Amino acid sequence: MVKIRQLRRQDVDYVLQNTKREQWGHTKRDIERCLQYEPNGCFIAEHENQKVGHVFTVNYDKLGWIGLLIVNPEHRGKGIGTQLMKKAIQYLEKKGTKTIGLDAEQKAAPLYERLGFKKAYDSLRFTKQTQKHTWIPTQTKNILPLKRNDLKTLTKFDAKIFGANRTRILQSLHDDYAEYCWIAKRNQKTLGYIINRKDDNVCRIGPWVCRPKHIETAKALLETCIETVNENSIEVHVGVLAANLDAVALVESMGFVQRPRSIRMFKGETAPKGDTLGVYGIVAPETG
Repeated sequence: MVKIRQLRRQDVDYVLQNTKREQWGHTKRDIERCLQYEPNGCFIAEHENQKVGHVFTVNYDKLGWIGLLIVNPEHRGKGIGTQLMKKAIQYLEKKGTKTIGLDAEQKAAPLYERLGFKKAYDSLRFTKQTQKHTWIPTQTKNILPLKRNDLKTLTKFDAKIFGANRTRILQSLHDDYAEYCWIAKRNQKTLGYIINRKDDNVCRIGPWVCRPKHIETAKALLETCIETVNENSIEVHVGVLAANLDAVALVESMGFVQRPRSIRMFKGETAPKGDTLGVYGIVAPETG
């Protein structure tokens, strides 16, 4: 008998252990943020009082997101993943969600299809190893540090492109990584922004959002992120939607190498109302 209950703060280390086993690259703070985003929408599966799996959700009003679905290897194939997914879907639908999205590993796609999710496009992963520079980082006059008082205007800009309001996501990331956040402006008009989640010797880029077709601005934001870190042997990761051909071409031109991909899938009325061509880098698979 499997019991599904709400995930609590004391479960975070168990989730971290699972993500490390899967080599997903999450930090403990990443998981704490996910629980902070949706404290009532994260769930643990238990069998005979032992934790055997988990799933997380984020509600963006009419758009919901599901991620961090992991079942212990010895308990796979028993329907636990399906039970967790049904609980997550039920939670989001009760919150009024009309569309639910997720990033699926290839092997998990059949499970999601059985639950009504449909494939939209590939969600790509790129990495690049950088070395310390001897030059002073060059910043254009349009690229500025992102300040807390920029967030009110920025979240409106972001919502038009992402397709939903993710204020609490951006505020939390800015709180944790303020020195690695940048905004592009021209005549007080926001052109784009980027957040670099730097932990130890790894940089995870995202969100990275620009007005569609502002490729040079997108490139300047990414270059600023990389240049201002300026440390030996930094590994940079970014998730790019295959539907944004400009973003794919840009990271490839800058020497990023593609890693195993995921599949972006949706369930519900329609795909999000945002503009995929403005999403240059996702936040993370579990938050969209």
